[in-house]
Amino acid sequence: MHSHLNRYCIMHKIFTIIFFLLSFPLFSQDGIFSGNEELERLFIEAEKLKLIGKNDQAIKVYKELSKKDPKISAVHYELARLYEEQESYEKSENAITKAVSLEPSNKWYKLFQAELFKEQAKYNQAIQVYEALIKQDPKNQDFLMSLASVYGKTDDYQKIIDVYNKLEKQAGIREAFTRVKFTAYNEMGKENKAAEELLKLVNAYPNDVSFKHNLASFYKQIDQQEKAQVIYKDILAINPEDSKANIAIASSLKSSGQDGDYLNSIGSILSSPQIDLDMKIKELIPYIQKVADSGDPILANQLIDITDDLAEVHGADAKIYAVKGDLLKYTGQRQAAVESYYKVLELDDTVFPVWEQLMTALNETHRYGALAETSIEAIDLFPNKAASYYYSAIALYHLGKKSDALEASREAKMVSAGDPNLLPKIYALQSVLAAENKDLDIASKLINAAKDISSTSEDVLYFNYLHASFVEQDVEAAIELIKSALAKNPDQGKLQFVRGKELLKSSPEAAVRYLSQLTDYDNSEDCQLLELLGDAYSLSGSKEEAVKHWEKSLELNAYNKPSLEKKILSQSIK
Repeated sequence: MHSHLNRYCIMHKIFTIIFFLLSFPLFSQDGIFSGNEELERLFIEAEKLKLIGKNDQAIKVYKELSKKDPKISAVHYELARLYEEQESYEKSENAITKAVSLEPSNKWYKLFQAELFKEQAKYNQAIQVYEALIKQDPKNQDFLMSLASVYGKTDDYQKIIDVYNKLEKQAGIREAFTRVKFTAYNEMGKENKAAEELLKLVNAYPNDVSFKHNLASFYKQIDQQEKAQVIYKDILAINPEDSKANIAIASSLKSSGQDGDYLNSIGSILSSPQIDLDMKIKELIPYIQKVADSGDPILANQLIDITDDLAEVHGADAKIYAVKGDLLKYTGQRQAAVESYYKVLELDDTVFPVWEQLMTALNETHRYGALAETSIEAIDLFPNKAASYYYSAIALYHLGKKSDALEASREAKMVSAGDPNLLPKIYALQSVLAAENKDLDIASKLINAAKDISSTSEDVLYFNYLHASFVEQDVEAAIELIKSALAKNPDQGKLQFVRGKELLKSSPEAAVRYLSQLTDYDNSEDCQLLELLGDAYSLSGSKEEAVKHWEKSLELNAYNKPSLEKKILSQSIK
């Protein structure tokens, strides 16, 4: 049985059972069989067969009954229903048409006929039947709504509106009616008429702010901002703490184009504990994205201050620290970003992108011991995320655990399923591991495969340089690729390190000049660059500056602590 006929057939089945139980006293009177015992017997037999699911046999008995007396409408109706179940639509249509012609006042027959037409997409015939039903019973809301649903199939939106206007006259303004009319007007491109429907609902239920919000949102959608602002003010008159309305009123100030001014203007909203935190963060997202795109330090610092204020208002919340961590990372404050991400995971460790951001920041700040631990935790929680295996391999490689790094890189490749963002990095790392293991042919194939997929990735260029250095081939070409990448995006710590290292080979003084521009001693967070700058100072004869930068590098959790301690003790790189 098809779903949209179910409710009528279920009703009929209940009716049939009752009819069957009461059949004997009914049939004994002048009923549909006019006292003909043979016809009564056949009808009862057919009903029994139908109730136990023997439909084919039931059809045979109904057809025999029909031959004996073709004017029994109930028989044709039952045949129509059984044919419909068998998807014999033409037979079902013929049978129900006979039933309706014999008993045109029977609503159930017509209703089945209309649904049968609709099921076959014969919408015009279905409309005619529903119109006849409505003429027969003008106040039946089910008939009216069924007619409107068929008009919907033919995209006759005006007819839908006409039907729901009748419903509205009968039952008053209802949300369900208004929504249908609103949608119809909107589909017709009559935006003002659609807005009038929502306004009608607002006027009918003046204290229901949800209807006001719907209207205000639609006004904004059709660029009627002033009307939207009026509605939002009405909402605040009812509930001064309404989050959406407060934000919407403040958002009208965005037209100034001054991000800082706007963020200052919503300070009272952001500091209100009554306004939902998610609503506040949603409002900040466009500005966070601006920081991600531009690295604007002024806007970033203002937003970071806001996250601190939000933490005071709402307490420790993972979302606040996640936003703060991203802002810090986007502006190069990676050590502080790491601390924020750790706080997020203390509160909620179920969001993998936070783990990924943390591992990225740990990798960028060369905290390989912490990266090794964090990546293992991430693998335990998210065994199907390839990035965790990759960062584990990176950490193990820099910690000198080459065989473990190779195994982790293989797992990363297997889990990555060919991810074009991750696969070239994996190949590049594996090329270095293969080169160090004297498998030079394999190493060459891997690095070429990596560059074929991505020739601009920082990790690929970095490992390409390491590979070239180890095999003592194409080093100059690798350096030129790095110079080109740095010209386009200077903020790539690994490539800056390579550039500084190459300068150091030919001119310690040139290396000092280059690295000094990159590493503000008081604020630098890159332990690798600080150590390299210390090496450059040492080779240029500035022992005091060399030790100073080595010690700062050591403070930043450098992964090569023994080597640094030896340099500091001897005041020399030798």
